[in-house]
Amino acid sequence: MTMIRTFFTTLVRSSTSPRYYTDVVHAPFSFSLKFFIALEALIAFVLACVVSMFAWKFNLKQVVQNAGTVYPADLKLDVRGGKLAINKPLPYTVSVPVSWGESGKQPIPFIVFESDKKVRGINDVTAEQAPIVITESIVYLKKGEGSEIRALPFSSFEGSFSLTKKDIDGMVNRMFMHPLFAYKLYIPLIGSFVFGAGFVFLTLSTMIKILLFSLIIFVIVKIFMKKNALSYAKIYQVSLHAMTPFLLISVLEFSTKSHILVGPLAVVLLFVWVLYILSSIKVHDLPIKKLARVRKPRRR
Repeated sequence: MTMIRTFFTTLVRSSTSPRYYTDVVHAPFSFSLKFFIALEALIAFVLACVVSMFAWKFNLKQVVQNAGTVYPADLKLDVRGGKLAINKPLPYTVSVPVSWGESGKQPIPFIVFESDKKVRGINDVTAEQAPIVITESIVYLKKGEGSEIRALPFSSFEGSFSLTKKDIDGMVNRMFMHPLFAYKLYIPLIGSFVFGAGFVFLTLSTMIKILLFSLIIFVIVKIFMKKNALSYAKIYQVSLHAMTPFLLISVLEFSTKSHILVGPLAVVLLFVWVLYILSSIKVHDLPIKKLARVRKPRRR
């Protein structure tokens, strides 16, 4: 309980009390580092909870079922011996459902089935509007605006198979009958991943940003605040604490999907906050370095 009380006391005072930073300057660096790591762990935990709540409200089954409606009810695919055959005359286009787009607009091509004779190279694939072009022997996938195209030959698929709308609906139903999806057990997995990855990424990226930020502050202090000049290590230690309110606001922005502090404004306010903190630390409050003892040379 003492550690938890100390953490939250430090969190509040780091966010509200410039005078508290006199204690920070006198504290060992390990204290500030432990506080910062604990703060990042708390932030990662809150983000994981928020993402898990969004995942719980998100109707994954409905989205997958809607995606399945793209596949026409009367279309059948047969892949045998590295070749594709469909029960429709070529060319055949599968479009995105009109309900997905804006009303009054033409259906957007999603998949185009064409013969190998008509599609002989990249230029022919690029000429098609659909992001997926399928011939009797190759599946072409466009990435981005079509600048990169990936080709997957049917010969790379082992065995033979057929695919109909009934098969897709059956796979979707079996998928959501599995306990992992039926009881949304995948949500704790998502939360755990967000917590772990978020903690590592946020901690490392923020510490690197503070390294650069503290260097700029150090130069400013050396030029304009010589009387209250701290070492670079102490400025870095102060900055670890000074980031607290800004990190908390960023979590609030993410949770509420709002914009409280826009990038440039946050940077300016952080500079002002840290410089104000440093100016509030009096000269006699600064830690004094102990002079190293110099041994007298021995007489020969």
